Amino acid sequence: MNSRYKPLALLPLFVSCYGYAQSSSADTQQLMRQYKLKEADVVLCQKQSKEVAAVQQCLQQTKVMEKIEVKGRYTGPELPEIVGRYHLDRNFIQRSPKSTGDINELIALMPGVQLSESAYALDQAAEIQAKELSISGAQPWQTGFFLDGVNYNSRLDPSGSSGALYEANDVRGSAQAFTLNSQLVESIDVYDSNIPANFGDFSGGVVDVTSRSAFDQNSFSLSYRGTQSDWGRYKLITGDNDNATQVSTGDAPVYEKNSYGASASHTFNRHHALLININYLESTVSELSLGEMVNTQRENTNLLLKYSQRDLWLDRVDLTATYAPYKNHNIQTNVKDSEFVVEGGGFSTALNLAEDLALGQWSGKLSYSSSENSREAADHYYVWLQAKGKDWGQLDQVNNSSVTPVSKQGGFGDLDKTQNNIRIESSLQLNDFEALGLKHRMLLGMDLESEHIKRQRFYDSYNYIAARQYSSTQTPLNCNGYLFDCVELGFFRPLADIEQELGRPLDLSRVEDMLLYSENVSSTPQYFESRLVYPSEFIDEKVIKNALYLTDQLESGDWDWHLGLRYSTDNFFKNQNLAPRLSAGYRLFGDADSLLTFGLNRYYDAGLLGYKIKEAQLPYYVQYRPIRNGVLQGWLRSSSDSDTRVRYDNVKTPYDDEATLGFKQNTEHFGTFSIKAVKRWKKDQLAAASAPVRESDGYFYEYQTNSGSGYSNRLSLSWSQQWQDHSFWLNTSFSKTFSSSNEFDENINNTAADELVILDGQLTSLDALNRINTNFARPLVLNFGWSSDWTDNLNSSLTATYKASYTTAVATGAYDISGNTNWLCPECSSGAVLVPVYSTKRLDGTTLLNLAINYQLYQSATGNLALSADITNLFDSRTHQISPGANGVEVGRQFWFGISYDYY
Repeated sequence: MNSRYKPLALLPLFVSCYGYAQSSSADTQQLMRQYKLKEADVVLCQKQSKEVAAVQQCLQQTKVMEKIEVKGRYTGPELPEIVGRYHLDRNFIQRSPKSTGDINELIALMPGVQLSESAYALDQAAEIQAKELSISGAQPWQTGFFLDGVNYNSRLDPSGSSGALYEANDVRGSAQAFTLNSQLVESIDVYDSNIPANFGDFSGGVVDVTSRSAFDQNSFSLSYRGTQSDWGRYKLITGDNDNATQVSTGDAPVYEKNSYGASASHTFNRHHALLININYLESTVSELSLGEMVNTQRENTNLLLKYSQRDLWLDRVDLTATYAPYKNHNIQTNVKDSEFVVEGGGFSTALNLAEDLALGQWSGKLSYSSSENSREAADHYYVWLQAKGKDWGQLDQVNNSSVTPVSKQGGFGDLDKTQNNIRIESSLQLNDFEALGLKHRMLLGMDLESEHIKRQRFYDSYNYIAARQYSSTQTPLNCNGYLFDCVELGFFRPLADIEQELGRPLDLSRVEDMLLYSENVSSTPQYFESRLVYPSEFIDEKVIKNALYLTDQLESGDWDWHLGLRYSTDNFFKNQNLAPRLSAGYRLFGDADSLLTFGLNRYYDAGLLGYKIKEAQLPYYVQYRPIRNGVLQGWLRSSSDSDTRVRYDNVKTPYDDEATLGFKQNTEHFGTFSIKAVKRWKKDQLAAASAPVRESDGYFYEYQTNSGSGYSNRLSLSWSQQWQDHSFWLNTSFSKTFSSSNEFDENINNTAADELVILDGQLTSLDALNRINTNFARPLVLNFGWSSDWTDNLNSSLTATYKASYTTAVATGAYDISGNTNWLCPECSSGAVLVPVYSTKRLDGTTLLNLAINYQLYQSATGNLALSADITNLFDSRTHQISPGANGVEVGRQFWFGISYDYY
C-alpha cells in the first residue's frame, strides 16, 4: 500500500466506533432541555450511574456548579499570584493550535518565552523533535524541565542544542532528554520570575509538566492526526525581491507526518488505578540533494504507564514509567555519501510518595532515567575542490554561487553519548501555624542526584579541508597508494589512442589539441595536504549534586511574603552555593483584585556534567604530508597542533541575579491586566581567561575563569478576558539581552582550524561570530489568543505571534579559502584551508496566525467522535527565514487534520 494513504486504514475502526455511538440513549436530548446543560455534562452524569435518581442528583449538582463558575473571573494563563507562573490547563492544551503536538509550541505563547529562529525554517517543516526555546533571555539548556516533579533535562549537549544538526565532534541534541507530546500532559506550569526555592539547576526559567492522572474517570481513546506536503504552500524567494512566488511542485519539499495515539485509564476501586498512554509520531521527508530526491525519516514514541494507589500503606503512591525514543535517518544536504542516523530520547521511571503526618504532609520521589544522543555516520569528511572527477558539487546551487566551488563528501564518524540519572527527593510541607503575629506556611526539602555520562568515539575520524590542485607537465601526481584522499590525472581514453587517430603527437600549444585533451580528462589531479584528526576516545564521568531548601510563605495584613533559601553543592566545582529567593505581594486598598509584586532572587546554572565532559575531551590534532617529485608522502603529525583542552580550575558556579516589579489587576468587566519588569544580571559566567597556553604535557590549555557577564531586561504586559463563550488573552514582551564570554583581545592566530569562519569577508572565530549571532533575541514579541465555543459541538482557537526585526549572522552554506593560516600547519606549503562563510543580515519582523477547529461529530453515553483541523500560518505570510539578497524556499500555510474517538 502506498504510504501516503496508510491513515485511511484507520477509517473502519473509527466508523465502527461511530456506529456504536449511534446506539446511545435517546434520553440525553430531553435531559439537556430539562436541566439547560450541555450535552457533555449530561453524558458524564449518565456514565457515572445507571440509576435515574443518581443521574438526576448529578445533573442538579452540575447545574449549581455551573452557576458558581460563571460568577468567577477568567484570569487566562497568568495566575493572580506573587510567583511569575503561567498555567496551561488541559483545556488550553487540547484546544490550542499545534503541529506535531510538541508542548514547546504552547509554552512559546507565554510572555518572556521565545522559540529559536530556526523554528519556522524549511528543514523544520518535517522535524518532530522538540523546538528549542528560551525563557527570560537564557539559553535553552538553562531552562529546567520537570515531569511530575522529576527533572528531564539532557546534559549530553548543554550548549550545542541550537547548533548545526551535524558537527564534527558532537551530535546536536536537545535541552530536553525526551520530546513530550501534549497527549500525555494534564497541565503545564511555566515559571519566568520569582521562582520558588524548591526548583534548582536553572538560570532561565522552569517548565513543570504534570502528566495525566490515572484516577480520572474510566476512559479509552484513539486518535490520529496527519499532514503532508500536498496540503501546504511554499514560497520561492529570489534575491532582493520581497514578492514571493508559489513554489512549483518540483522545488517544494515532499513529506508526510502521521501521529497515532491511544490511551486507557481504569479505576479498579478507590485504592487502585492504572493509566496507559501512547503516541507514535513519524515523519517521512524527501529532500532535494545533489539534484536527486532522497527519502529521510524521523520517529518519536511516547509511552506513559502510570500505576496509582491511594489511602493504603501511604496516602498517595504513583509509579510512573516513560519510554520516549527518537530516531532520525537523515543526510547532509548536498553532501555525497552522507547518510547518518541519530538516536535520542530514552527511558525514565519515578516513584512518587506522599503521606499526611501530624506535622504536615511529607512527599518523596525516587527516579531513574537513561537517555542517549548518538550518531552512526560515514567515517571521514572531505571538502574537495570542484573539478573533473569531483564535480558533483555543481548540483548544489548555493555552492555554485560561492567564491570557491567545492564538492563535499562523507561524514564525521560514529559517536555514542549516554546519560544516566538517579535522583532522590524528600520534602515536608508543615501545617500552617502562627508565630510572631504572622501566619506561616513552611516547606523543607532536600535533593540528591547522581548524573553519569559516557561518551565514546570508536575510531579516529579525519576531516579533510585543505585540498590542493596539482599541476605539473614534468612530474604527474602519484598518489602512492592513497586511494580515498588523492586523485591522479585520469583520461577517458588513453592519449596514445588519440595520437594514433591523429597520426601525430598532441601539441598542447595548438588550440584544437588543447580542447581535445581537455575533453578527454576524466579527473583533475588534487590531493589533501593536511587533515584534522579526531581521535578515538572513551569518557566516563559522574557528578554528584545535593541541595537543601527552605521556603516560608508569610501573611501579615495586606502583605504576603515568600521567603526562600536554597543551598547546593557538587563534587566537580565543589562550591557552596546559596541562592536566596525573596518575593512579596501587597494588596492595594485591601483588595485582593489589586496586587503589587516585587522580588529579588538568585538562580544557579546547571550543566556541570557538560563542563566535566569538555574537560576530559581529547582535542583534534593536525597531520600533513609533503609531496616530492610528484609523489605523495605519508602522513606526519604537525608541530603546531591545536591540542587545546579546557580546564575549570577554581571557578565559581555561574548564576543569575534577578529583580522584578509587577502589578496585577482583576476587574469585573474588563478582564485581568498585568505589567511586569524583569531584570537579570548574569554573573560569574565562564569565559576564557587568555589565549591557550602550551604546557609540559604538550597540550594547549584554555583556562576558564568567571570573567564572563551579561544581562537581560524585559518588560511584559498581559491581559485576559472572557465574554460569554469567548475568551481572549494578549501579552507582549520588550526585551534586550547581552552576554560576553572573553576577557582578552582575541588573536585569530590562536584559533583552531574547526573554529574558523569567514564573516562578511573577514576571517574570524566562532566565538566572535556568536557574539553577533544571538538567538532568542527578538526585541519585541506579541502573542494573542482567542478561544470560542460556537455551539455545544464546535469550538475554535486562534493564536497570533508578532516578532520584531533584528540583526544576526547567518550561514550562507558556502565555503571560501581562509587565506594564510600557517599557524595551523607550519610544515604545509600553503596555510590556506576551506572554511564556512557567514554574513550579517537584518531579519525582518514576522506575523504568524494559527487556527484550530474542533468539531464533535457525535457525542453520547457510549463515546464521542470528533474531527479536528489545525492550520499554521493561516494567512500564508512570509516567515523571513530567507535573508535579504539570498535565494530559497519558505514555509507557508500548512494543514493538519485529525480524528479521535473517546469513551468515558
